Amino acid sequence: MHDAATTFDAELVPILPAVWYSLHLPATRFEMLDIPMVGIRESFREKRRHLILLVPSYVLGNQAFLSAVAREGEPILILSDDEHFEEAVAASKKADFALPPVRVSDLNEETLRHHWQLLSDHWGPEWPAGVKLDAFPPQWSSEVSTDGSALPLRRLLKSLGQGQGAERAQNQAGFADAFNLLRWRAISEALAGLEERGVGRQEAELRLDEEIAAVTRRLRVPMTLSLPGVAPRYRRLVHQAAETAMGAGNAALGTNEATRQSRIRPAETVSADPPEVLKLMVAHNAAGDNSLGLVFPDPVPDDAFVALADLERYWVDSARSTRGAQPRKEARLRARLDQTMQAFWTDETMAAVRSASQIEAFTNFPIGLLRMPGHTAPLSALIPIAYRPINPLTRAFQIEFAPDRVVDLSRGMRVLVVECIPHTDPVGQISRAAWSLAGEELSNQDRSVFVDFVEAANKEEVALAVAAHEPNVLVLSAHGVYDADSNMAGLAIGSEVSMGDDLGPMPPMVILSACHSGPRGAGPVSVADILLWAGARTVLSTLVPVDVRHNSAFMTRLLLYMSESIGGVESHISFLDLWHRVQTNTVILDVLYGNPRLLEWGHSKEKGTPPIVEFMSKRSTGRIRPWRLYEDVEAVLLEIAAERGDETAVRGWLRSPGYIPESMMYTVVGDPSCIRFQSPQLITPRQPVAASG
Repeated sequence: MHDAATTFDAELVPILPAVWYSLHLPATRFEMLDIPMVGIRESFREKRRHLILLVPSYVLGNQAFLSAVAREGEPILILSDDEHFEEAVAASKKADFALPPVRVSDLNEETLRHHWQLLSDHWGPEWPAGVKLDAFPPQWSSEVSTDGSALPLRRLLKSLGQGQGAERAQNQAGFADAFNLLRWRAISEALAGLEERGVGRQEAELRLDEEIAAVTRRLRVPMTLSLPGVAPRYRRLVHQAAETAMGAGNAALGTNEATRQSRIRPAETVSADPPEVLKLMVAHNAAGDNSLGLVFPDPVPDDAFVALADLERYWVDSARSTRGAQPRKEARLRARLDQTMQAFWTDETMAAVRSASQIEAFTNFPIGLLRMPGHTAPLSALIPIAYRPINPLTRAFQIEFAPDRVVDLSRGMRVLVVECIPHTDPVGQISRAAWSLAGEELSNQDRSVFVDFVEAANKEEVALAVAAHEPNVLVLSAHGVYDADSNMAGLAIGSEVSMGDDLGPMPPMVILSACHSGPRGAGPVSVADILLWAGARTVLSTLVPVDVRHNSAFMTRLLLYMSESIGGVESHISFLDLWHRVQTNTVILDVLYGNPRLLEWGHSKEKGTPPIVEFMSKRSTGRIRPWRLYEDVEAVLLEIAAERGDETAVRGWLRSPGYIPESMMYTVVGDPSCIRFQSPQLITPRQPVAASG
């Protein structure tokens, strides 16, 4: 029986084999060159994903569309289903595309070799005389691999001249190709290092094993993973909506009910195998830089979503209570969440995660909250994590295959802060004061960094402000609103509630300075996700309510580091790296905000430099282990306190009442790596592949 919560658009199902085939074609013309090992290593530094356009057949007759596609690059190959093949042929001739279209049903290994040869013939004259092209494709298989690293490994082996070869790693159930890929990445890194240092061939052969071992110890590779699973509440409401629609029809529903159902029930009619779709998404992303791809076949258990929902609900209830969250109770709920996901942490999973430099996760579940066995800090403290929510699956698939666009902020950025909380609200008063101070501190004409501040009483005013200021970065300061009946998490803008699809086109980056704007436990439709549909490339949101003072300090530091990265004071290239630094560095505030007297002590100048300044400027450097993040922060603070004669008091404040890990409750969705604060490397033009359904 098909699950209405995980179905996939019927019109896209026939072209899934075409997507898999396309990933075996060269993403750039440089893949046909025999380049030095140093060049291969450098190619890993910039992700160059295949440009695969998913287009309906009726647009093939639109000349404006064909011209727009041609501007993306040439050559263009149309892969079509049988029914619309004649339209594909006509469109290809009309647009004078270099490659003739082909039916999806005709795709095979022979066709793949033919296309590589056609591309070689097409590009050959553009290279200088004497440049020899390698027109042999990577290893082919007609079925989408269950190992997410299979395709990146094949492409890496092809670039290394291994062709069809290289044995698979043994005894690594499920992730065999992932560990084999790590081995070959280490080999390529070692060879590049020897080549770069000018080591001769004979000496290189003698030193290679030692070099590989050294590289393996320090090697960290980006990871893409998919972890299926749908929150029980989301599944229940989707099924109820589907039954209501079948019984009465949407025409008989009230306006509010019809709108609610259209948002929680994907407009999808046929079930495709969700793991099959997720495997393609992982392969596409990981193949862009021949990095790790992990496909987890088993979904997140319902118990884990329930435990997460209970944790999030506790934060919400505590925010309404005069006592606030009790750290011991919060810790028990967090331990229960870890318990429900114990099966996730196999030896293979932990080994792969330890080799990851960052994680892009296609999942509805915030794995960054989990603690790896033996660790006391969440996974998000160890590794930068960006989430790609997979509900609805069709929308997630479309976003993954949208054309890549690097957002270059190296020449400056314009930040627009829109205050949506009424000035009569105490939270709004604190927020306004903080943003006013931040605007004065952050605006820097030398860096072309400008911060504008406006107030909005309704959704229309937000849309008008965004259109008028055209910001690169939009900060929406608002209260979060979660409607349990409709399972929707939005923003309060004046007296209105916005889900993000009613604010007009979004800038590349949106920061939601709002409580629980992206909760996950109940699987709600969230404003954070919908803003991606409205054009944002990345969105920062929170799983739970956050303290306005803590949030103000957090946001100010975030924007400050962005400005300093643009100015070259900080070395962060992408928002993902910068974001992780801010998230982990801000845990000092988590600790200090746990007790008012501890917070006062941390900022006190009574005995010289304030402890928080001493902590951040010199004492914590090199001493904070990410897997023991909070423990090590406490240890350094106690050391400072002991030198000032305050150890007993500080130790008591740390234990009573304790503190909660507020910084770990922020998440980033979308593609934060595309937001660049320093000039990105030149992106090589790609050959798009348009697949028509």
